[in-house]
Amino acid sequence: MQKPELIIEIIADGGSIKFYRKTKNHKDVFFLITHENYFNNEAPEYTESGIYLDLKELITETVKLYPVFMLYPTFIHESYKNTFSAYLTEYALSKGINLDSWCKALQNNK
Repeated sequence: MQKPELIIEIIADGGSIKFYRKTKNHKDVFFLITHENYFNNEAPEYTESGIYLDLKELITETVKLYPVFMLYPTFIHESYKNTFSAYLTEYALSKGINLDSWCKALQNNK
């Protein structure tokens, strides 16, 4: 079985959101795993999303649940920077969100 490839990692106090790509039945599919830490001695919680055939669809669904563009991106895979740039232009900028940390992450080669 193919190991999922990390394509985006976003962090904040108390957790992270990681977007992954893997090949299933000869097609690329996308999913995310959230990791939430609690400060009241509960065990960390990991949640895996459903499978999406389109990264933009996964992003759209994720921003409905989490303030993605208000969190800090620590890694964006080079192959997906254009997808995120397009989404930033289309969605985040229309919402008037400060994108300084995202612009820096999109410009870095990691």
